[in-house]
Amino acid sequence: MKYKYRNKLYIVSDLVVNNIRNHKKLFFLHILCFIAGIILGFIFEQNLNSAFFVYDYTNHYYNIIFNINISIISIFFNRVLINLQLFFLIFIFSMHFSAAPLHFIFTLYRSYILTSTCIIIISMYGVLGIVNTILLIIPQQLITMFFLINFSLYGIGAAFDFRRYRGYFNFKSFAAKSLIYYLISLVTILIDIVLIFVIIRPFNLFV
Repeated sequence: MKYKYRNKLYIVSDLVVNNIRNHKKLFFLHILCFIAGIILGFIFEQNLNSAFFVYDYTNHYYNIIFNINISIISIFFNRVLINLQLFFLIFIFSMHFSAAPLHFIFTLYRSYILTSTCIIIISMYGVLGIVNTILLIIPQQLITMFFLINFSLYGIGAAFDFRRYRGYFNFKSFAAKSLIYYLISLVTILIDIVLIFVIIRPFNLFV
C-alpha cells in the first residue's frame, strides 16, 4: 500500500517538479509570455472598446460563478469542460514541433484574458469585485495556468525529442500522461466549489 502511494507521488513529482527542472528555459519563456500578457491587459484595457470581446467571457464567467440559481453540479461540469478544452488545445499543439510557438502565444493570450477580466470586474463592482478577484478568480486561474504550462513543457519536449531522435512517437504514453496532467488540474474545481459555497455565497460576496 505504501509502495503504491509513493509510486503515485513519484509520478506527480516527475510530471511537475522534474518537468520544470528539465525544461528551465522553456518554463522561463512561458513566464515571460505570462508577464507580457498581464502588461497587454493593462495597456489595452485603458480603451474598453478595444477589449469588447472580453466582456462576453467576463459575463459568462461571472454568471457561472455568482448566479445563485446555478447549482454546484452545473459549476462542476462547466469547469470540467473548460479545463478539457484548454488541455485539448495544448495536446493538439504538441503533435508537431513546428507548433511550439503556439504554446507561448496561448500562455500570453490566457494571461491577457485573465488580466482584462479582473480589471473589468473590479471596475464594474468595486470592492466586491476586488474581493472576488482575490479570493476566486486569480487563485483558480493561476493554478490552472501552472498545470497548463507544465503540460505545455512536456508536450514541447516530446515533440522535439521525436524530431531529434526520429524515433517512434509513443502516442499511447503521451495520451496517458496528458490525462494525468488534466486530472491533476481538476483540483481547481474543488477550490472553486469550496470558495463559492462556503465563503462567497454565504457571506454575500457576489454581485
